[in-house]
Amino acid sequence: MFKRSLCSFLIVAIVFAATPAFPCSAVLVGKKASATGEVLVGHNEDNGGRIIMAQYFVPHMQHPAGATIVVEPGKAPVPQVPETLAYWWTETLSPGGSSFSDSFLNEKGVLIVTNSCADSKVVDGEVKEGGIGYALRRVMAERASSAREAVTIGAQLLDEYGYFHSGRSYQVADANEAWVFHVMNGKHYLAVRVPDNQIYVMSNAYVLGKVNLNDKANVIASPGLVEYAIAKGWYKPAKAGDYADFDFARVFQSAAMRDNDSKKYRHRSNLFMMTGKDYPDVQNFPTFVTVDHPVTIDDIKKTLSYHSEGRPYFKDTPEVYHYSSNTVCMNSTMESMVFQMREQPELILAWRSSGRGCTNGYAPTYPLAGVPAGYSVAPDPVTAQNRHFNAPREWFSYNPELPWWTFRTLDTLLNYQYAESKGMKDALNVLYSKWAAEIPHVDAKARALLAVDKDQARLFLYNYSNNQHKLLAATAGDYIRKLTPYTMAIQAEELSLTDSGSVDVVLYTTPDFDATAIDRDQTFFNVGYVYNTFAKPVAFTAKDMNGDGRPDMVITFKTTEAIRNGVADVVTEMYLRTMHNNKVIVAMDTVTIRK
Repeated sequence: MFKRSLCSFLIVAIVFAATPAFPCSAVLVGKKASATGEVLVGHNEDNGGRIIMAQYFVPHMQHPAGATIVVEPGKAPVPQVPETLAYWWTETLSPGGSSFSDSFLNEKGVLIVTNSCADSKVVDGEVKEGGIGYALRRVMAERASSAREAVTIGAQLLDEYGYFHSGRSYQVADANEAWVFHVMNGKHYLAVRVPDNQIYVMSNAYVLGKVNLNDKANVIASPGLVEYAIAKGWYKPAKAGDYADFDFARVFQSAAMRDNDSKKYRHRSNLFMMTGKDYPDVQNFPTFVTVDHPVTIDDIKKTLSYHSEGRPYFKDTPEVYHYSSNTVCMNSTMESMVFQMREQPELILAWRSSGRGCTNGYAPTYPLAGVPAGYSVAPDPVTAQNRHFNAPREWFSYNPELPWWTFRTLDTLLNYQYAESKGMKDALNVLYSKWAAEIPHVDAKARALLAVDKDQARLFLYNYSNNQHKLLAATAGDYIRKLTPYTMAIQAEELSLTDSGSVDVVLYTTPDFDATAIDRDQTFFNVGYVYNTFAKPVAFTAKDMNGDGRPDMVITFKTTEAIRNGVADVVTEMYLRTMHNNKVIVAMDTVTIRK
């Protein structure tokens, strides 16, 4: 087990240097609206619970005749094609499996990211053999040579099998086009191309409003979509037979759902950050928006990292900064990415953050060159695919040798003391300046190599990406050491979810820190990835626990409260948060949780 102090964890880390989707956010920018002249895509992946964001590169494959894709227990098997494309895959790995969270970028340069739009009004949609959910995005990634083709393939799959979930939006892009693909339970959907000179933003509610259903070049709708809405009594055209006033978002999502605080405030924040204007009418958010300035990569990063400070709906708590679900960057943000879509797929550049981009930073990544070292969990991509819905519990254990845990640690520490984030942000700005100067030269060299030897080009891009991710992880690790020089130790190797007893936690005194002087009323203990439930102490005892002649503080908690929401058979990081001389003190240790 990885039971050690936080500082010893950092030494190791730096040397190596059906979960529901939570409130995700997305930004699409047409190529004529972007400062780079490229289609730009931003996406925050938000999820709760014991999550690891793993990455894999799945190679081009051949498949035997009669093969099927069975990716999800109890859902429709989809006939496989003879050959599938290679793709980069960022996986939301969770103990119960995740049907609706993963992102894909295939070797043809087709990108797929998604947002929940639950709940749609459709509850009785037609599905075949259990319908499809996860398979939709994977099949699109395996087969599509363009964003338009991906949406067409998706529509065909829905026509055949139906969607088993309530509602979702797939954002699909390539170097030339970006599409919004709203789907609902059963065989109902609407896909619309984002105009080249406009942008699109969303949180977790349908955005596509009034569109010209006769515009076959830019709109793909399920057969009988409007007639279905009329039959349900959800839509009555102002003029019989004239569907010009048909508004998809209004018809298929309730006003109450659009008025949900998390959805409406994050959508307003996204729009505000991208346009500089407020859109308070939450029932009438625009489908696409024209901006008065070319959109930059930094614009999207700042939007995805926004906490709505200064806005009337900003909320915070003394204990946890990212507590509110009304902000774009929040406690459940597990991954943040900005993509520059390019004609040569190998040159597609992703700025990726493990966890929250506001403090963890966006490292430059060329996804189709390969996955940086340490960002996979399974031994190979095929095993990862096969175990996506039944991953071994040991994969979820805290592991200081994986960069993911460095960034999750930084996320948690700064959640409890966000006022200390400036130093990390300053360090990130130094890296951003470095990367801004380097990337044009990296692109130019890679472009020249691609004209001669694609393998050498990919190796060059992989080495560059890998080194920058190591640098970012090392920067995060350095800052963690500055944040928390305090040592704690859980006085147990294992804790049971059913244990009605207590557990002692020792916070050690040092020559510079008197642990017995902590503010007892401001002391909390909890599982690292849970920010809204805290155990309060039931007893304090001053005692020299390490024989150095200085009294340490032994803090006692009820076991069931301390490890509430923990996952059995997983080595889990536990955090102690307290106050000392009006300063926040945070320390960490690990323990194995059992049933």
